[in-house]
Amino acid sequence: MSVPAPPPEFVELHDECLRLGYLYGLDYFIWHIPAELSSELIVLGLDGDSYTVSYRDMGTQRLLLRTDDFAVARARFLDELGWLAGPRGRGPYVGRKSRAEVQAESWTVEEATEDFYRRYGRPGEQPGA
Repeated sequence: MSVPAPPPEFVELHDECLRLGYLYGLDYFIWHIPAELSSELIVLGLDGDSYTVSYRDMGTQRLLLRTDDFAVARARFLDELGWLAGPRGRGPYVGRKSRAEVQAESWTVEEATEDFYRRYGRPGEQPGA
């Protein structure tokens, strides 16, 4: 089975990500460019005429963006990739607090408690119940 040639904009973005110090297959994946894949990464895809940006972890993929505008997909892809790779010691967000940490600093005790319950469940409940 042959892999279709990647669109030129995908090749250019792949080269840019490598220059930024990201590891292909570990931090990110771009359709039509073969790689051995990590269990957690950011994925750029092409679905018909729409670009997609997804977060994949342990085999579960969550769509973050679908757009016909490559510039919009590129910007979101690089932003999500920066946040994922920063704690791994790569990219422009190394050493920065995560988005969740910044958001949590502005929360009231009640908001933080509700976030905790959303993630882990109330005492005696299963998460997401």
